[in-house]
Amino acid sequence: MKKIVVVACSNFQQEMLKISTHNEFQGMSFCFYPALCEVSPPSDTREILHDVLSSSGEKFHFLFAPRSCPVLKYMRERPEITHIAYDYCQELVACKVILQQQIERNSYSVTDGWLSQWREHLRNWGFDPSKTLGFMGEFSSSIVHLKTGVIENPERELADFAKAVKLPTDVIDIGLDYA
Repeated sequence: MKKIVVVACSNFQQEMLKISTHNEFQGMSFCFYPALCEVSPPSDTREILHDVLSSSGEKFHFLFAPRSCPVLKYMRERPEITHIAYDYCQELVACKVILQQQIERNSYSVTDGWLSQWREHLRNWGFDPSKTLGFMGEFSSSIVHLKTGVIENPERELADFAKAVKLPTDVIDIGLDYA
């Protein structure tokens, strides 16, 4: 019997690992590729992805990634991987309707997993902390926390992030049922 391997962006690692503890998913394994949207891909990206996706032929790989994800250019040479496509990154954990509503409200959506590492994300984007406010304010009017329940104290992280970018917040308790 072949094993199922779910491949997803490291931005959703905490959510996917939490899901993997449920009985119905214990036969699956999860691999994570680096969030290529945040930094220029390192020169060894192809090798990193090859290591993540190495297979003995006894596995089915399912890549969960939006249609616009930079990882797809590295997957063209891997036809044995089934791409589960969607439009927005967060569709891995929330339905498209919720995400479209937040986009219409000009909100920047974050999950627990992303929020727990928000400082690192801003560094990866190359921001001087004094310039973060200007950047976030140019394309967002608020921060929406898609609360998945995978970290302790997400309220504190959300408050710290919102203070750093000086934007109001909203919380949508989505859990992990959709994922």
